[in-house]
Amino acid sequence: GLPFDVKLGYREPRDVSSMTQGELNDELEKGYESVLSGDVKPADKVFASLHRA
Repeated sequence: GLPFDVKLGYREPRDVSSMTQGELNDELEKGYESVLSGDVKPADKVFASLHRA
């Protein structure tokens, strides 16, 4: 094994009910900006990659 702990930067998804209105708005804004910048993948390719796994 490795001589150190390996940790991945995983962030647990948050339940919308635990967010403030401002936090929800911030997350929605990030998603909207992501779409506008072209950071998207076609749904058919995403589903195809899930079926290959």
